[in-house]
Amino acid sequence: MKRVLLALAVAVALTGGWLVAPEPVIVDDAPGLEPAAAAAAVCPLRLDRTSDGKLTIASSLIAPARITVGNAGSILSDQSVLVDDAGGAAVLFGELTIGGLAGAFVEFGVTGAGAATVSRGEAGVTAVSCPSLIRTTSLITGGSTRNAEPLELILINPYGSDAVVSVESSSEIGADSAEELSSVVVPARSTVTRDLSTLLPLRSRLSLAITPIRGLVHAFVEGSGGGDRVVIEHVDPRSEWVTPVPRFEGQQALLVISTNSPVEVSVRVDGWSGGVLTEGVFSAVIPPRGQVEIPLSDFEIPLDVAQILADGPVAVAMVVEGDAGRAVSPANAGPHSEWLMPGPGSAGSVAWIGVPGEVDAIVEFLSLSAGGQSFTVDAPAGTLTAVPLEGQVIGYTLRSDSPITVLWSVSDETGIGLGAPTPLPGGE
Repeated sequence: MKRVLLALAVAVALTGGWLVAPEPVIVDDAPGLEPAAAAAAVCPLRLDRTSDGKLTIASSLIAPARITVGNAGSILSDQSVLVDDAGGAAVLFGELTIGGLAGAFVEFGVTGAGAATVSRGEAGVTAVSCPSLIRTTSLITGGSTRNAEPLELILINPYGSDAVVSVESSSEIGADSAEELSSVVVPARSTVTRDLSTLLPLRSRLSLAITPIRGLVHAFVEGSGGGDRVVIEHVDPRSEWVTPVPRFEGQQALLVISTNSPVEVSVRVDGWSGGVLTEGVFSAVIPPRGQVEIPLSDFEIPLDVAQILADGPVAVAMVVEGDAGRAVSPANAGPHSEWLMPGPGSAGSVAWIGVPGEVDAIVEFLSLSAGGQSFTVDAPAGTLTAVPLEGQVIGYTLRSDSPITVLWSVSDETGIGLGAPTPLPGGE
């Protein structure tokens, strides 16, 4: 609770002027950050005079989290955050960085934990789940540089050793990587960016494969489309994905599926609509290191839940775009009965619950804010249920009596953001 009060105090300070820069910690004296934590995640932070961002933390156990922000080889902020009795905490970007782009390393110390960020401002709304470390090739799917839209690759290295990564790209014209991305050096405790709109312009759908050559990094892309900002996190490629299909007035929903496989990959999409499962609503063969785009509005029956099955490793992104801008989130790797969902709760928040299967679900929403409202909703089998979430809370823990798939969104007059929750271990 002390942290929440401090966050409010910082919000007041931000309205009156820019914060004084914190004293950086000298690298030699800084605590070591190595990729061996029991559970850790990295969040991209962008603080400027036109936006207000919040990092939220959820934990299945009442345990402190440590947030370390580094840049240019130095640690700018290192603090411990106590979650309240409900298992949640929130920290404003202004508490962690004085401005610009930085990476926040969130170390939980327990396995059942997660983090997310929400940012609102003149440039639009973003929602992003903070991914854990991926030690092999990871994928980012659903970006775009069409119509000269800005798109920036963000590589964050919060650790004590330099890293080198190779980045390969694919788009609607096939594999078309830029030589400048073949070997990118990311110094220790630093964030490196590359302008994809310059290196790979005019790509309607752009996907990236990030392979560590030495050391480890966390990867994101940040861009804008239709006047709205979007941030997409990297994911571990898998052969099965499942996602609810959110519906927004004036917006089109589509799936983008990419692969880093050196051979072609066959994919099939099954879908539930109104409680009825239809197998093979879409099928395709993705070329080596390629991608495919699936406009869901082209289907005769609007899908409530989509399941993607592949015979090789793929990443799946849910893309929503239209009059309100663009939002992108990775799909879920599978349905689960327990989820941590930090992030939603402020005005314009909605949880999208999909129930793949033949068994109805009763879903309990447990507030992550002390004194917050908890409630239960019924979610029929094979359908989509939209659950509005209001009340300035930190987020929720979701518990269901049968497996569900979940996305969450935040929106206002400036745009829309889309995020995915964190499954809890044992919640298969």
